[in-house]
Amino acid sequence: MPRRFRSLVSGFSPAGHLALALALGVALPACKGKGKSNTPGGGSVAVEAQIAAKKKEAKAQGLIDLANADLQSGRYISASKRADQALAENPDNADAHAILGAARWRAGDYAGSTEAFTKALEIDEKHFGASIGMARNLQTVGQHQEAIDLAAKVLEVEKGQISPLTIQLFSLYALAQADEAIKVV
Repeated sequence: MPRRFRSLVSGFSPAGHLALALALGVALPACKGKGKSNTPGGGSVAVEAQIAAKKKEAKAQGLIDLANADLQSGRYISASKRADQALAENPDNADAHAILGAARWRAGDYAGSTEAFTKALEIDEKHFGASIGMARNLQTVGQHQEAIDLAAKVLEVEKGQISPLTIQLFSLYALAQADEAIKVV
């Protein structure tokens, strides 16, 4: 018996010894399986997998936040790299694809931008940033009716947002549809 434990229990009465023995007899078996699962298929493995997935998603979200900050500061190459890193963590992250699209657009890579926005919209068809970016790309190549339609889709969900309204107005102006533009305003 370890010395510390011996000195601790030496002051107990026989009834105290019995109470301690009963308490340890109940507590130790209950603690024996701590961290293990009695469920078939190893619940602790499933919990560890969930934790790993949450960590991976948190890392991707952190990279997305940094990429957004890079975009706002005009650091498009850095934003692209961070978006790519976020996509390495989670290839189905619409936000990362949208940031990549915005960074490529600002760098003048319209084909790469359109590809990234398309992937973001395949993952989340109502993604605001990807929809606005794609509508701008459509305007750039003269596909104004498609830009108007995409902006209208955004407005169904995000009523009153200025970006899709501006896209509609610009495209209606480009198509010389002033009567329709008045309805938008």
